[in-house]
Amino acid sequence: MEGPQGKNPKQQLLDTISKKIEQITDGLGMEIDPGIRETIIYLQAHGFKTYASCEGHEDWGLPYPWVDIGEMLDEDTRYQELERKINFETGENTLNAAEKKELRQKELDAEKENRKETGRLKELLVKFYKQRKSDVRLGMEAKGLSSVRILPQRAPRGKPDDIRKKIPPEKISRDLKLFQAEMTQFTEFLKQEFFTSSPAH
Repeated sequence: MEGPQGKNPKQQLLDTISKKIEQITDGLGMEIDPGIRETIIYLQAHGFKTYASCEGHEDWGLPYPWVDIGEMLDEDTRYQELERKINFETGENTLNAAEKKELRQKELDAEKENRKETGRLKELLVKFYKQRKSDVRLGMEAKGLSSVRILPQRAPRGKPDDIRKKIPPEKISRDLKLFQAEMTQFTEFLKQEFFTSSPAH
């Protein structure tokens, strides 16, 4: 079934997501990295909410691709209003009892939704690796509010500068290419799953 512009609903959804992603910038005004953009599009097409990402870089940032997935309440204006009453440096706040309860309930609801979405993502990863064998498998790492980061399981952990002090540049370069290739393969899998699943609504 085609939409008003002669496109099927799935292609219309992808176009909508793509246009939205083109307008996203981070705190420094940087756009989403080209090398991770398609991954973001198809994760969102599958219904996942993404809130941070990177394609991975040899000489700055983390040397592997990653995407953070989950509800972080960043668009919930009431939650943001309540959070502004908390001084995270001192731990002091001006919240009354009802506001504290409201804030915590919003966090619990987000955590519940994120755990459900993590389960869906895990199912996709399991299905992906049933179809292929790889020494550079992708996995998940826990983040705030029970959200997760999808990244290579072999990716070095730590701050970017510390990683580069420990690992030779040639290994970083070699591994980065492997990590990026694996994310690309997962993106292709997400694309196939999207177009062969039930019609988009």
